[in-house]
Amino acid sequence: IAASDAEAGASRYCFMSYSNDDDVSGPPLGWLRLDLATGATARWATPRRGGQIAEELVVVPKASSAGSWLLGMLSDARREQSCLCILDGDRIEEGPVARVW
Repeated sequence: IAASDAEAGASRYCFMSYSNDDDVSGPPLGWLRLDLATGATARWATPRRGGQIAEELVVVPKASSAGSWLLGMLSDARREQSCLCILDGDRIEEGPVARVW
């Protein structure tokens, strides 16, 4: 899912579900932002073996400034519940700014 750079009219970032850095297949445990101009990445992940699975993101442009909000469902097997996570796309590595259970 790409977020557009309003001035250039092109996508600057790509947001996606993230599994791990171990080069093994596994469930998505968090989310990642890829800077398409520089190749830099930033990510947030749930604790390992925490029983949580991160679903696909929805990118929502911020109304008051550049950047995007990210909305993603997080399934928590231990709680037997899912929550909606809201993340600031500019600071994805800080994790959710809010969770709605």
